[in-house]
Amino acid sequence: MIGGFYRNAGIIQTIQAYRFGIIFPRGEDDSPWGEAMDKFEFALGKLTVDSNYQHIEPQLLGFRTLSDELANAISGDIVLFAVGYVLMISFCCFALGNNDLVSSKKLVGLMGVISVILAVVGGIGLSCALGTPITPVTQIVPFLALGIGVDDMFIMCNSLSKTDVRLPIEKRIITGISRAGVSITITSLTDFLAFMVGTSSR
Repeated sequence: MIGGFYRNAGIIQTIQAYRFGIIFPRGEDDSPWGEAMDKFEFALGKLTVDSNYQHIEPQLLGFRTLSDELANAISGDIVLFAVGYVLMISFCCFALGNNDLVSSKKLVGLMGVISVILAVVGGIGLSCALGTPITPVTQIVPFLALGIGVDDMFIMCNSLSKTDVRLPIEKRIITGISRAGVSITITSLTDFLAFMVGTSSR
């Protein structure tokens, strides 16, 4: 496939773009042939990056191109990832805190974000123990878990603040969690189903 070409007297003189494809039966990723194809594509991609032609700029589009680009983009945002969590901790402590040391919930906001971090680490560790491959899409999970977890924390704190302060703390927690449990359960189930549907696509 060619594009942007110039023809003179029926003969092509210049070409701005030229595309050709090589099709191989890949098979399963963990098969010997799949591993060999991964190595071949990696070597071809490195050859493309290291090429230094004067009038040609090669570009590679392969089976792993999209996943590799996603991995590079996410891996390059580690600093932003850490800054995002620090900002979220600061926001939670500011939003839930006040000057009253008794009713202030700054530690609740801090522990809410820390619980999300522990959940992400535990989930990735369990996936690795079960042999589940870590894909570039999996690397987005910490950001999604942070949003979902912090949202649930604010819902529970809001439900707890609406309970009668004259009740014992155990009764207040039971009442608050019973009110917030429905919305948290529904959002958690919908997120779980959405991720399960996502795992069925490649």
